[in-house]
Amino acid sequence: MFSYQERKFHDLLSRNFGEDWQIFAKVRMADLVDLANEPKDRGRYINWILTRHIDFVICEKPQQRPRLGIELNDSSHTQYDRAESDKFKKSVFEQVGLPLLPFDAKTYKESEVVNQIREALANHSISENTERQSQHG
Repeated sequence: MFSYQERKFHDLLSRNFGEDWQIFAKVRMADLVDLANEPKDRGRYINWILTRHIDFVICEKPQQRPRLGIELNDSSHTQYDRAESDKFKKSVFEQVGLPLLPFDAKTYKESEVVNQIREALANHSISENTERQSQHG
């Protein structure tokens, strides 16, 4: 189900956040967002949302409300199509008001990852997210 790097990262997340947060892996973007308006190329956007996933999503317990997305990047993310996909994901997360943190699959340091995630979770409140969604919905 996981690559070696994904399994290692999931273990890191579980060790450091599993007690207080729900951690989901390989979450389809379609399970996180809906198109709220009718862009002229709606089919393309629906296809992108249906065929893209986020490596990890950290959610509040017990409501399982999404609070943070995490992308684990390997060398393939420098390829044009992967870079475009990453830009799309980042844009969607910005529009719905959720942080999306990228980490390099091979060079991350656990303490830095934990600190960045804690900071992102502390700085992102649900009321902030709800307010943004109502503005964009």
